[in-house]
Amino acid sequence: MASDTARDKLAEQLKEHLPHEWVIVPYSKTLERIDKTVVMLHATEIRQSAAAQGVVEVDYTISVTSPLTDSDRATAALDDDVLTLILTLQAKAPGLLFRNATPTTVSDYFAWDINTTTHASWKD
Repeated sequence: MASDTARDKLAEQLKEHLPHEWVIVPYSKTLERIDKTVVMLHATEIRQSAAAQGVVEVDYTISVTSPLTDSDRATAALDDDVLTLILTLQAKAPGLLFRNATPTTVSDYFAWDINTTTHASWKD
Protein backbone atom coordinates (compact mmCIF):
# COMPACT_ATOMS: atom_id res chain seq x y z
CA MET A 1 0.00 0.00 0.00
CA ALA A 2 1.36 3.42 -0.93
CA SER A 3 1.83 6.01 1.76
CA ASP A 4 0.13 9.40 1.70
CA THR A 5 3.24 11.50 2.33
CA ALA A 6 4.34 13.95 -0.34
CA ARG A 7 7.73 12.22 -0.53
CA ASP A 8 6.19 8.77 -1.01
CA LYS A 9 3.81 10.09 -3.66
CA LEU A 10 6.75 11.62 -5.53
CA ALA A 11 8.70 8.35 -5.28
CA GLU A 12 5.68 6.47 -6.68
CA GLN A 13 5.38 8.93 -9.58
CA LEU A 14 9.08 8.53 -10.33
CA LYS A 15 8.97 4.72 -10.22
CA GLU A 16 6.43 4.72 -13.04
CA HIS A 17 8.80 6.62 -15.34
CA LEU A 18 12.32 5.49 -14.42
CA PRO A 19 14.32 2.84 -16.26
CA HIS A 20 13.88 -0.47 -14.41
CA GLU A 21 17.58 -0.73 -13.56
CA TRP A 22 17.57 2.60 -11.66
CA VAL A 23 17.13 2.50 -7.86
CA ILE A 24 15.15 5.02 -5.78
CA VAL A 25 16.50 6.00 -2.37
CA PRO A 26 13.73 8.18 -0.90
CA TYR A 27 16.04 10.08 1.46
CA SER A 28 19.48 11.69 1.27
CA LYS A 29 22.20 9.15 1.83
CA THR A 30 25.98 9.02 1.58
CA LEU A 31 26.95 6.86 -1.36
CA GLU A 32 30.16 4.96 -0.79
CA ARG A 33 29.94 2.67 -3.79
CA ILE A 34 27.12 2.25 -6.27
CA ASP A 35 26.64 -0.13 -9.19
CA LYS A 36 23.34 1.25 -10.56
CA THR A 37 22.00 4.71 -11.27
CA VAL A 38 20.61 6.01 -7.98
CA VAL A 39 17.74 8.49 -7.61
CA MET A 40 17.54 10.31 -4.25
CA LEU A 41 14.85 12.71 -3.04
CA HIS A 42 15.78 15.75 -0.95
CA ALA A 43 13.06 18.02 0.47
CA THR A 44 14.43 21.57 0.27
CA GLU A 45 11.56 23.91 1.18
CA ILE A 46 7.95 23.92 2.36
CA ARG A 47 5.85 27.07 1.98
CA GLN A 48 2.24 28.24 1.87
CA SER A 49 0.65 27.82 -1.53
CA ALA A 50 -1.06 30.75 -3.18
CA ALA A 51 -3.55 28.23 -4.59
CA ALA A 52 -5.58 27.66 -1.42
CA GLN A 53 -5.58 27.77 2.35
CA GLY A 54 -4.45 24.43 3.79
CA VAL A 55 -2.27 23.62 0.78
CA VAL A 56 1.50 23.91 0.87
CA GLU A 57 4.11 23.78 -1.86
CA VAL A 58 6.95 21.32 -1.26
CA ASP A 59 10.20 21.67 -3.18
CA TYR A 60 12.22 18.54 -3.84
CA THR A 61 15.56 18.04 -5.48
CA ILE A 62 15.70 14.74 -7.33
CA SER A 63 19.37 13.72 -7.56
CA VAL A 64 20.09 11.25 -10.36
CA THR A 65 23.57 9.80 -9.78
CA SER A 66 25.60 7.72 -12.23
CA PRO A 67 27.61 4.71 -11.00
CA LEU A 68 30.32 5.42 -13.58
CA THR A 69 33.59 6.74 -12.17
CA ASP A 70 34.80 8.28 -15.45
CA SER A 71 33.13 11.71 -15.51
CA ASP A 72 33.00 11.96 -19.32
CA ARG A 73 31.29 8.57 -19.62
CA ALA A 74 28.98 9.38 -16.71
CA THR A 75 27.98 12.70 -18.27
CA ALA A 76 27.32 11.11 -21.65
CA ALA A 77 25.30 8.33 -20.03
CA LEU A 78 23.09 10.59 -17.90
CA ASP A 79 22.51 13.70 -20.04
CA ASP A 80 19.97 12.19 -22.43
CA ASP A 81 18.37 9.98 -19.76
CA VAL A 82 17.79 12.94 -17.43
CA LEU A 83 16.38 15.07 -20.24
CA THR A 84 14.02 12.24 -21.19
CA LEU A 85 12.98 11.85 -17.54
CA ILE A 86 12.24 15.58 -17.21
CA LEU A 87 10.17 15.65 -20.41
CA THR A 88 8.30 12.49 -19.37
CA LEU A 89 7.50 13.87 -15.91
CA GLN A 90 6.28 17.14 -17.43
CA ALA A 91 3.91 15.21 -19.69
CA LYS A 92 2.79 12.41 -17.38
CA ALA A 93 3.17 13.45 -13.72
CA PRO A 94 0.29 15.80 -12.91
CA GLY A 95 0.95 18.12 -10.03
CA LEU A 96 4.74 17.96 -10.36
CA LEU A 97 6.28 21.22 -11.56
CA PHE A 98 9.78 21.13 -13.07
CA ARG A 99 11.92 24.13 -12.00
CA ASN A 100 15.41 23.46 -13.38
CA ALA A 101 18.20 20.88 -13.49
CA THR A 102 21.90 21.34 -12.83
CA PRO A 103 24.90 19.01 -13.07
CA THR A 104 26.64 18.27 -9.77
CA THR A 105 28.48 15.54 -7.88
CA VAL A 106 27.18 13.26 -5.13
CA SER A 107 29.87 11.44 -3.12
CA ASP A 108 32.33 11.94 -6.03
CA TYR A 109 29.86 10.54 -8.61
CA PHE A 110 28.47 12.65 -11.47
CA ALA A 111 24.82 13.56 -10.96
CA TRP A 112 22.01 15.80 -12.11
CA ASP A 113 19.90 17.68 -9.55
CA ILE A 114 16.35 18.12 -10.85
CA ASN A 115 14.48 20.78 -8.86
CA THR A 116 10.72 20.33 -8.62
CA THR A 117 7.67 21.55 -6.74
CA THR A 118 4.62 19.57 -5.70
CA HIS A 119 1.66 20.26 -3.40
CA ALA A 120 0.54 18.71 -0.13
CA SER A 121 -2.57 19.20 1.97
CA TRP A 122 -4.12 17.81 5.14
CA LYS A 123 -6.20 14.70 4.64
CA ASP A 124 -8.61 13.47 7.35
